Amino acid sequence: MTPFTSPIIPGLLPFMQRIKAWLQELPSLTPARARAYFVIWMGLQLMFAALMANRFMQESVTKGGGKPVGQDLTAFWAAAHMAILGHPGLAYNDGAIAAFEHANVWVGSAASSRFPFLYPPVYLLLILPLGLVGYLPAMVGFLASGYALLAACVRKLALPKAGWLALVFSPAMLVNVLIGQNGAYTASCFAGAMLFLDRSPALGGACLGFLVCKPHLAIAVPLALMAARRWRALFACGGTALGLCLMSLLVFGADSWVQFFHHARQTAAVLQDYSVEWPKMQGFFGAVHVLHGSNALAFVVYGVLALASAAVVVRVAMGRPGAGPEMATLAVASLLCTPYMFDYDLTCLLAPMGFIGTDALRRGWLSWEKLALLGLYALPLVARLMTMQAGIPLVPPALVCALALCARRALAPPKAA
Repeated sequence: MTPFTSPIIPGLLPFMQRIKAWLQELPSLTPARARAYFVIWMGLQLMFAALMANRFMQESVTKGGGKPVGQDLTAFWAAAHMAILGHPGLAYNDGAIAAFEHANVWVGSAASSRFPFLYPPVYLLLILPLGLVGYLPAMVGFLASGYALLAACVRKLALPKAGWLALVFSPAMLVNVLIGQNGAYTASCFAGAMLFLDRSPALGGACLGFLVCKPHLAIAVPLALMAARRWRALFACGGTALGLCLMSLLVFGADSWVQFFHHARQTAAVLQDYSVEWPKMQGFFGAVHVLHGSNALAFVVYGVLALASAAVVVRVAMGRPGAGPEMATLAVASLLCTPYMFDYDLTCLLAPMGFIGTDALRRGWLSWEKLALLGLYALPLVARLMTMQAGIPLVPPALVCALALCARRALAPPKAA
């Protein structure tokens, strides 16, 4: 008896088909169960927060003995202090900012621990209040404000209360707290544009204009607005970005911008060698290096995927399906159009997930959507670990999947359930 005539195979195939059908629809993931899972997740986060608070009390955040939670925030805090003291240009001097961090935060830690400030003076202008307080209140205020801003945006996406709370207290936000990053603010730019672009194009465009603080995530923004013929939003976006740049120029002087561009060239040069810890970079550019590809191959793969993502953005925008699908597609494509992307940038997926959830509640779920959203939701918890420990870059294919989900809803919306 050959394997093809074995009675095991005829019995196995129907079972596999049932499994596939179940995964396609996930009928057991009802709203009630989703709320229960979210309560469990919130309980785990509260337990983790208690452990971190205990660590703060034991190690003393400002006087040493290890790296505190939110370590990237030390660069923001140090840069803000330098600007308050009248030396904004020193924020782009790696030696000066490292010395300030070690004198005020990293006392007792390894001298090699340093976190450079990589953002333009526009961002320095917005975080200036951090320089008025100590590190601990600065960290709490910065992270809490990000949570509040994101909550104010996503709660308007017509999701049930448990839905928008799940986005605000997502794994992506937890990663941002642990690292001390600004992902909540980035996510709020896309969520704000999603909310306002149709009813107030100028306000929606202004939300996107604040991405000038992280210009590498705004590469596809002008393209999307032009393809959608959203001219008022485009002018508002450009005007907001230009206005913020001019304001920072008036406050900090031209030298801050000179120092920023000089430092940016040095940072870009890092992409040309292998001194970067590639596993920390979660996009296609870093993935090629993790898989032992050459620098040239990394640029080729990144370039092809960036162009393909931009084409999807243009295709969706030209159809003008509305702010929801347009901004959801743009948010995902923005992560694919930059070589400089880390796991804390995955907060940009929160607005697209909110759009898909809102549209699904209105029109019905498409096949594989529930499973895909669950995977995207949990991705930040394992992305860096899998890349650094196992050499498996999960984020790039996940982003392609997310882009396909958004484009599918935008180009072929399902019929009402």
